[in-house]
Amino acid sequence: MHSLTCAIVAGLALGAQSDSGSASSPPTQAVAPATTPLERALAAARVSGKPVLVIVVSPSIAVRTCRSRWLSDWLVVGGQRFLAELALVEMAFATRDQLLHALPRRRQASAERGEIGLLDPLDGECDWTPLESPVGSWCASSDGSDVNGAYRKSVETLVEMLSARLAAGDESTQRRASVARRGLSPRELAEIEASLLDPTHTPRPLVDRCAWMYRWSLQSKRRIGLGQFEQALAAAAGSRLLHQPPHGARWAAFTRTQQEVRYLSSDGADDQALLEHRASLLRAPVLSPDPSGPPRPFACSLGPCGTGFTSASSFVFLNEYTRVLVDATDLD
Repeated sequence: MHSLTCAIVAGLALGAQSDSGSASSPPTQAVAPATTPLERALAAARVSGKPVLVIVVSPSIAVRTCRSRWLSDWLVVGGQRFLAELALVEMAFATRDQLLHALPRRRQASAERGEIGLLDPLDGECDWTPLESPVGSWCASSDGSDVNGAYRKSVETLVEMLSARLAAGDESTQRRASVARRGLSPRELAEIEASLLDPTHTPRPLVDRCAWMYRWSLQSKRRIGLGQFEQALAAAAGSRLLHQPPHGARWAAFTRTQQEVRYLSSDGADDQALLEHRASLLRAPVLSPDPSGPPRPFACSLGPCGTGFTSASSFVFLNEYTRVLVDATDLD
């Protein structure tokens, strides 16, 4: 078993070396500082080998209300399995114009499609794969009357579409794993080698950064999905969400009577006032983990939410914490 793990790590090392001279590798050149949230997400993606899961924002309040709650609802419907798959992507909220500017001219037409999608810089130039919601930007009514009906079915469909798009083939998976490996120090590489046998004690940020190495390890053994690594990857992705909202966004949490926006240190007084106003417009019922149950109450049931990040409490925490994601792209 240990020799197989060493072989996988060694294979990634050789892959990283052979990629360095290939036509598909990113060219070596000076890179301008990232200025927009999407550019920062792409900068992270070029280090981790991940595509960027982009939610395209809109000036329309009705559309903003729906798209701001999508991630919350995906997590409720997809559970731990989908949370583990989120370790395979960087996440960003971006405007359509920002998306257009990230693409080479010959691919810009594709940016006109999709409320969400995967923006992939793996081949140097970005490629956009739009994922169009079966119902567009519609979501459950504000009174919760359809919270577990047709809208829930549309969320389930969208989660399945996302999962299918992240099921990369062997070549792509190995290349992504090789990108993640390139920046590891000898100590981190040793930790990952041990983690491929047992990821339990590996620091979550390192697990998150090297998510595609775990996927490649399993695919090398001809195992489907995230298997034995699912819990570790879910915990790593969840930890990232706890400490850092997706690029271009702020978290907002609600009780029955109060709202709380989690600011970034860069948010000035005017930014904070705008975010508070946006949050007040984005209140919406949240999907229940039980399709036959009533909408969940707004109060956090484990108070203070997020203490102890283990199975049941982490699920409730993420359900509460991600209830509303305030788009703040224009503030960055």
